[in-house]
Order: sequence, then structure tokens, then C-alpha cells
Amino acid sequence: IRGNKVENGSFEQESAGGSAPAGWTGSSTTAGSATWSESGSDESKGASMSGNGGNAAAHGSPTWTSAPVDVVPGEALELSAAVSTFGASSAPTVGLLSLGPLGNVLSQVTMLNAPLSTGGFETLERTVTIPAGVADVKVVLRGFAPGDVATAGTVTFDDVGLFEQ
Repeated sequence: IRGNKVENGSFEQESAGGSAPAGWTGSSTTAGSATWSESGSDESKGASMSGNGGNAAAHGSPTWTSAPVDVVPGEALELSAAVSTFGASSAPTVGLLSLGPLGNVLSQVTMLNAPLSTGGFETLERTVTIPAGVADVKVVLRGFAPGDVATAGTVTFDDVGLFEQ
């Protein structure tokens, strides 16, 4: 396995404003918040989502989304993430948002489902093959299942990667 294609998958580098990790965008909703804090798998920074009892089914889950990653159709990549849950009301996910050559969204697919109770960080991995017509992908970390009507708990992701094989 070769280098990580995801920018700042360990969340250690700050964005220009210092409010988010470089290469990532957090999105809070009325169902919960996306935060960046000292809570990673190696006691470093991690990307977290906390539920506030809101309705993710109606308003969406808090998420973290990576910057676009250049890919080649037919390329096999290893998608991985370390995830920890504490009192989460539904399973968090890691997905890929596929973009066409003009940046148009082609699809969003859930690739990894995290368990509700890890007792610490657990590494999730899956090999993915990039479909025809896809020029870039974004990794999407979602804190709560789309049908969750009363979000609760905290989900933290760290060491997110998309590795060449």
C-alpha cells in the first residue's frame, strides 16, 4: 500500500483560519455539530460529530468532507478510517462522493459502517474500485444514520485514508 491520497487524513494541520483541519469542511446541522478537537486515536486531533437530540432524518447528519482527490477509473484503492463512538444513537459511516470531470456529483455511496460501541478506536477498511467516468472523489464522514430521529452521543474519526495498492 502506498501513500495516502486524502489531504490531512490525520487532521493535524490547521486551515488558514485555524477553525478546521486543512483540506476538510465540517457541516453542522440542527441534529448535531461537527467539531475538530484533541480527541484522535493517538491522543492527537480528530474530527468529531456530536448529536444534540435533533432529527437527522429531517435535517441531515453533521458531516466532515475532504477536499477532492484525483482518481483514475478502474483504480483500486484502500479506504480506511479509525472511528470511535460514545453513546451514539446510530451507526456512523464513511462514504465516497464521486465527481465527474466538470465537478458534477455522480453518486454518493456509503462504503463503511462503523459499529456503535468500539470501546476505543477501531479501524475500518475496504477496497474500492473507481467506476468509469469518475475524475475525483471526496471522502464523507457522517456522524449519524440518515434515518436517526433523535441523535445522541459522539463519533470521532481519525487517520482517514485512501491508499494506492
